[in-house]
Parts: sequence; structure tokens; C-alpha cells
Amino acid sequence: MGILVAVIAAAILAGLFFMDHSPDVPSVSQAIEEESDVISLVEKFGDVLKKVSLSAPDDVVAKEIKENYADFVTPELLTKWQSDPQSAPGRMLSSPWPDRIDVKSVEADGNGGYVVSGEIIEVTSTELQNSGAAAKKRVTLGVIRKENRWLISSVEAAKQYE
Repeated sequence: MGILVAVIAAAILAGLFFMDHSPDVPSVSQAIEEESDVISLVEKFGDVLKKVSLSAPDDVVAKEIKENYADFVTPELLTKWQSDPQSAPGRMLSSPWPDRIDVKSVEADGNGGYVVSGEIIEVTSTELQNSGAAAKKRVTLGVIRKENRWLISSVEAAKQYE
């Protein structure tokens, strides 16, 4: 009986050892830190949307995309937007303009990345003073870890404002 208890205890300890040190299973604190980093990335990206004027000539928009989005998106997404500037998010009109992205949810995608759902908040000078929104547009962003940093790999915005 004593040998059986010792074998069971050893199996449990071995399982705990391997579970705690598994590189594929992030700890709760690591997952919380990752989600916080992903939210920060998306919010900072949302802060620069106003700097890309989609109504400018394509060569100007492509330059603004590189200058403002390169730190936030994958090289592949940056290249796609530079070759087709109208597919990129940004400022369509002088007013209202995109002010920020409000994150509503962050979900692991099962491949080591995250899917972020939120709203692009557009404002005029009135809402800027009152912290309101002139318009809201739903947005979903894919975020992946590439070269030891989080980058946005996809952006799907609703066509209609709410």
C-alpha cells in the first residue's frame, strides 16, 4: 500500500512539474500581461488613425500609412495598405475624424495570437471637449506575436456607422 501511495504522489508531482513549466501553456499572470500588452497596442494604434488622411492622393496616403502605422502592424499588412491605401483605416473627412479605438473584448485565437473587438470612435470638436462620440464603427483586429513583439495582422471594420 505504501508503494502505491508513493507512486501516485510521484506521478502527481511529476504532472505538476511539467504543467507549470510547459512553454505552450501560458500562466494566468502571463496571459493577463499579454492581454494588457495587446490592448495597449490596439489603443495606441487607434490614437494615430486620425493622422492618415484617406482623402489625400494615394502616394501621400501610402507615405502617411508607413509613417504612422509601421510600429503597430505586420510588414505584410503595411505593404497591403500601401499598395491599396483605400483599404486602410484612417481619416475620411475633416470632421468627424477617428479619435480612438475602444476595446470591448480580447480573446485568444488558439494560435498564440488574439482577436480584439472594439469600436472606432469618431469625434468632432464638440465631442472632443465632452468625451462623447459623433459616430462609432465596429472593428475586429487580429494581433500576433512576431519577432518578440505584438503586431496587428488584420483589421476588419464595419462598413456602417452606429
